[in-house]
Amino acid sequence: MGLIAGEVVCRIHDRMLGNRAPIIVDFSTFAEKAWFEPHPYLVYVFKPNISFVKDKFDRGHFQINSFGFRSTLEFDVHDLEPAPNTFRVAVLGGSTTMGVNDNDEVWPYLLGEYLRGSIGKQRVEILNEGTMGYTSLDNLIDLSIRIVDFDCDCYVLYLGINDYLAEAPPDVFRTDHAHFRRTLWENLHFSLVEILPPPFLRSKLVQRLLLLFGIQDRRDLLKNTNTQIFRSSHRMRLLQGTREEQAAAKKAVRDSVVRNVASMVGVIRAHRPDAIIVLSSFYHVGNPQYIQELNQALQAFAQKTNIAFANPAETLPHNKSMAFDYGHFTPKGDREMANVFGAVIVREREKALLAK
Repeated sequence: MGLIAGEVVCRIHDRMLGNRAPIIVDFSTFAEKAWFEPHPYLVYVFKPNISFVKDKFDRGHFQINSFGFRSTLEFDVHDLEPAPNTFRVAVLGGSTTMGVNDNDEVWPYLLGEYLRGSIGKQRVEILNEGTMGYTSLDNLIDLSIRIVDFDCDCYVLYLGINDYLAEAPPDVFRTDHAHFRRTLWENLHFSLVEILPPPFLRSKLVQRLLLLFGIQDRRDLLKNTNTQIFRSSHRMRLLQGTREEQAAAKKAVRDSVVRNVASMVGVIRAHRPDAIIVLSSFYHVGNPQYIQELNQALQAFAQKTNIAFANPAETLPHNKSMAFDYGHFTPKGDREMANVFGAVIVREREKALLAK
């Protein structure tokens, strides 16, 4: 009777509070139903040729193309080599690049619409590399081993916020994120879950007991790709640290973002010396000091290396009509971002054409 009562209490609790109940399933079921999959060099990638709905903001029908990137519909890439008379753009970043609205409402798609109406008779293709949770280091690796193969004419780099997920005390922080990251499957090894009968796993009470023993909700990408010591120790130590320690930790992250951006620019120029590169400030509704300092560092780097700089953080309004939270855009915000990037790309393209 006690177990039944516990089960009833757990279910009533979830229903009353609207909790997103944990899902603890065996490995084979998880691997079959997940919309992401492992990769030998990246923390995870999208499964090719799938569709799913992600409803964190009660929005978002996602379509993934045959290369494992979010589809940009009629602006999608279909071959590694672009067809003649094609202007191909790659946009790189995290979930704020990937977008949380429907496929035809996010800024990479809307950027295709903007360019189609602004660059004449060339066909426009947009490769949306944005992937939720990706840091600038993930973007650098992805650029180096996958994106450069698409021979793009333009690269838009809108990134940096997820690097702060790896923020840690300076003596712990590593630029390779070894203090923070572990591969997706490393936390999903064989455990008690694999031998429990499915009816037990559907029990809310059993799920909570398993969570207490450290078995994670397998939908939670962040927890399943963080080291246990980072979650339980390093992060807490930083939150309890002095202002000086916290400032030093933010500087370490900021410096690593700029380092990774510098490497990305180097990779792009090595493969396509004539490609347009657009680096961007990061838009944050609250515009906190650490984001302002990151944006200043990115702008200084752009000026130093003579690449274009888009500045939505300074040109767009900072209010909730633009983003659902700190920076996941509403349809209005996505439209404004597409306009910002589109204007910079058109300007840089015209300059390049005049220089020939």
